[in-house]
Amino acid sequence: MLSSVIALNRFGLGARPGDQPPVDPKQWLLRQFERYEPRPQALAQVPSRATVASQLADYIEEQRNFAQGKRRLQQSASMTAASMPQQADAKEVDPVKRYLRQNIRQNYLAMSSARLDAALASDSPFVDRLVYFWANHFAVSVDKLPVIGLAGLLEFEAIRPHVLGKFSDMLLAVEQHPAMLVYLDQAQSIGPNSRAGQFAAMRGGRQRGLNENLAREIMELHTLGVRTGYSQADVTEFARALTGWTVGGIGRGPGARMFGNAPAGEFQFAELLHEPDNRVIMGKRYGQSGEAQARAVLMDLAASPATARHLATKLARHFAGDEPPSALVDRLSKAYLASNGDLPTVYRVLIESPEPWAAQPLKFKSPWEWSVSALRAIDATSLPAQTQAGLLKQLGQPTWQPGSPAGWDDIAASWAAPDALVRRVEVAQRIATQFQGSLDPRALAGSLLPGSVSDATHTAISRAESPQQGLALLLVSPEFMRR
Repeated sequence: MLSSVIALNRFGLGARPGDQPPVDPKQWLLRQFERYEPRPQALAQVPSRATVASQLADYIEEQRNFAQGKRRLQQSASMTAASMPQQADAKEVDPVKRYLRQNIRQNYLAMSSARLDAALASDSPFVDRLVYFWANHFAVSVDKLPVIGLAGLLEFEAIRPHVLGKFSDMLLAVEQHPAMLVYLDQAQSIGPNSRAGQFAAMRGGRQRGLNENLAREIMELHTLGVRTGYSQADVTEFARALTGWTVGGIGRGPGARMFGNAPAGEFQFAELLHEPDNRVIMGKRYGQSGEAQARAVLMDLAASPATARHLATKLARHFAGDEPPSALVDRLSKAYLASNGDLPTVYRVLIESPEPWAAQPLKFKSPWEWSVSALRAIDATSLPAQTQAGLLKQLGQPTWQPGSPAGWDDIAASWAAPDALVRRVEVAQRIATQFQGSLDPRALAGSLLPGSVSDATHTAISRAESPQQGLALLLVSPEFMRR
């Protein structure tokens, strides 16, 4: 019975009322590979990439025109009465505010709401947990305004279709996705000796130049890990190889036609931006031309033993404790290398390993994990978009907003502070108060966590003044907040 609880909660997203504990927990997890839906019904109505990219292009164009208008007003201010620019400014509308109000807020809410609905309805919760794991591994953050409408699409389009494939395929899909290219400023990176770079130098205009953000984060966060043998020179060389990787259709200025007519939001290789010549990265020479050069580097990074260990460590931490067991890390790393990065092979080794099946709770749930499991516990199927966004913000983990490319922490110390626990109590009370169904919290505890609820928790629920209070106590009990 205990292994069934572990399968439902540590590997899955939490039990729902009426869920039968799996008779064979390991087979229950493996069978989810067959029934997983990359594009579940909950995601059917989210805005398309073309729609979001078109809105982003409108914003960029409007922002450019707005900036030009401001400069013209400033130039004319010295030749006209002081009141004239003030009158003009009063009539102007900041395009950032207009864009936020009209478009991206609605797109973000629609996508984050669809994400939650999919989690609540999931019949393959282990695979969906892996989706959220990889989405956090390849984190972007909606702190950056142009990313707000794209962040959800990265998860839906680059992570979900590849979660049961090869890591190298997921890696390529992520790094060529507009969300990542925009978030890490790769779309604006120009090789100094590229045709575009030389043209800008001849004109004497402002040069954007080489941007190393994407190259650095691919090496440090997405593949090899920190301090694994690469140098700053390797990062710079990789950044040069990546020049030309950009997003089609979001620039509408005079120079946009130079890069062709790629569909809005699609990956585009712009030869004009690419830094020519061979590259030497971590001792290996890359003589490929164009887009193939950076792609070859990516494939080598995906195949590196350092990448295998980096990914194995993060998976072990997520499923077997904040201090990843070294034996499990070794096993997962070897499986990754032996299978050429086949992720289901790695997942099977994870399932068959003893460490994630330890009897004691190994992980403290993040706000997202706790919210999903709490709502599944009361058999909720959806929340209003504004409500779910506000709930996760109150708990400290707003969707797709980790604040840095490193993603959210996956250790208890980041989520178990006293003030964070107080917020969970408040949210649990609100969930319980709004719950309209009839339930016996004591019976629900036995159904959700069979054989795992302590006498102290049973007593507290039994002494509750109302079923709603009993439900709130269950949702914030130590057994429920850990997995």
